[in-house]
Amino acid sequence: MSDPLKQIIDLRCCLTGERHALAGDLVNRGLRSLSVGTTSAAIFRQIASRQCMDERFGELRPVLLPDATSRFQQRLESSLLLRIRECAPMASDEPYTGHKVFRMVSPRREGMVIDVADETVERFLRALLPVPESNGDYLGVPGLRFTVRDDHLRMHLLDSTGRLTDACAILKGIGRRRWRKIWSKIGRVDYEETVSIGKCLDPVLTHSPKLDQIEVHNWDHPPEPNVALSSAVLRRYGLLKDAFAIDVWQSRRAVVALEIDTGRPVEEILHLLAAPYLGVDQDRFSIDIKRRVIVDRAADLTGFKGGSPHTVQPPAIEFRTLRSYDDQSRDYLPDPAVVDQKGPSIEVGGNIGEGSAYE
Repeated sequence: MSDPLKQIIDLRCCLTGERHALAGDLVNRGLRSLSVGTTSAAIFRQIASRQCMDERFGELRPVLLPDATSRFQQRLESSLLLRIRECAPMASDEPYTGHKVFRMVSPRREGMVIDVADETVERFLRALLPVPESNGDYLGVPGLRFTVRDDHLRMHLLDSTGRLTDACAILKGIGRRRWRKIWSKIGRVDYEETVSIGKCLDPVLTHSPKLDQIEVHNWDHPPEPNVALSSAVLRRYGLLKDAFAIDVWQSRRAVVALEIDTGRPVEEILHLLAAPYLGVDQDRFSIDIKRRVIVDRAADLTGFKGGSPHTVQPPAIEFRTLRSYDDQSRDYLPDPAVVDQKGPSIEVGGNIGEGSAYE
């Protein structure tokens, strides 16, 4: 049997899309932080042993694949996940070629690093920018701001009062020069297809250090309750990156729909999301493989403006599948009762060892 630490690193690669060297470095550094002067392999064997499982099992999750703990970090990451829909090609008369968005996500304790596919990066950034519409709707992410560095773009989030929060996401490969080119395109777009009443807000923090009035008005959209769950799924987006296309939208109140086109079987994705050590926190999130849904059992609905805590169902993500009946025209019809009925092609439950899907 292979080294269990290597299996953990392989699983992190599968969940995030990171290269093996990067995933291994982050896992090893995290384990060494638990016990100075001891090798990461020895630490992992000690903590994962039956004798220490109950006492120190909880220490492994935040160092092997950390989840966002800040509410603002969760909100930022949830917003990034929901912007995937806006990255679809605009022209309806062109053949649909799918849209890939995140090639890699790299969760960190302080934030996350993301790598967006070149073919969608302009549409992705445009989808993030605050744009008011004449019908009163609002596009983009309220309070989102950028700091432009030489080799990356750093995303921040202002709170409802305009204060800079601790939320941070780094977009790889978008430095000063490339950002100027992108902004010259997306900053002047008329947004005719959205019937916009004005140009989008300049998102650079030094240019727009305070909230615009339209951002204040739309701060509570999207609703708050599902941000922790959406953030947890985004941090494991590597499971979705090989799909032909992904669509994500808020289907009702606190429920997010995530639709997968020609990718990894949904059952296999949910099995891997339930993996020990690196999967989602199952003390909080309940995974129902049969119904293809993950439910947040611990969300606070007290301040949710979408309805009473007694009438709003718990925040959830519903996984759906698209099926092609015509590969040439990509004429998709939803068929959740039929698609993937055979389940995963390989076993992924139980021990994360030989024969698992991530190998």
